[in-house]
This record gives sequence, C-alpha cells and structure tokens, in this order.
Amino acid sequence: MQEELINQSKALGLENDVFFFGRRDDIPYLLSISDIFVLPTLMENQPLSVIEAQISGKAVIASDVGGVPEIIEHGITGVLSPAGDEQMLTMHINYLLENEPYMKNLGFNAQKWGLEHWSPDKAVQKVLGVYENAIFKKRNK
Repeated sequence: MQEELINQSKALGLENDVFFFGRRDDIPYLLSISDIFVLPTLMENQPLSVIEAQISGKAVIASDVGGVPEIIEHGITGVLSPAGDEQMLTMHINYLLENEPYMKNLGFNAQKWGLEHWSPDKAVQKVLGVYENAIFKKRNK
C-alpha cells in the first residue's frame, strides 16, 4: 500500500511531515532522533520494535493487542491505545507531545524496564535456567 499512502499524504498536504523510509539498517540512529515511538498495529505478538524503543529510552504508544500489554504498563512504561481507534491514538500522541516531562518519564521507565527484561545477560541467564531445569528434572526421574 506504499504508493497509495504516499499519494494520500500528498493529497492531504503532509508530504513534508510523513516519510516512507522503507527497509532501514540504522534503527538505533532513527530512535536517537525520535521523541516518541508509535506502533498502531492491529495484530502483534512480541514486537522487537517496541523492545528496541524501550531500550533506547523512548516513550512508546502501541496498540493494546496480542502480547503488547505484557511489555507495556499503561501510563508507566508506555501508553496502550485501543487497536483501530484513530481518534484515541491521535489524542495519545498529542498528549505526549504537549507534556514533555510525562513523555520523558515514560521513556525513562521504559528504558529501565527494558534493560531489566531484555538485556543480553538476562536472556542468557533465562536460557541457562531452562537447561538447568531440564537437567534437574531428567536426573530426578
């Protein structure tokens, strides 16, 4: 739908405000120059993009679908918006843009939570725990 969306953004006079980047390999850079990360998805499990935004310390607004509510605590580590509700999504974006201290606090909390839950060291420890548990169960059969 890229071509249709590009035409729509031009028709609405938004061509200087809406960008279609396509595939990118510089996500950390893009996050570093962003204020808010928005994921208005209709279906999602555990979005890596939200995890990257959290670790980068960005305020995240995402749809309340799938596993997203498990990684965002509404009002604490981000904002959950009803899937498909464009008006509520717009309200959330505008609220964060107008309330910078709150936006920055969400980003700080998200980063703290993300580093606690998504760090490579934690991931290795969790995998080791799975193996240790399996070995323990096997030995005690």
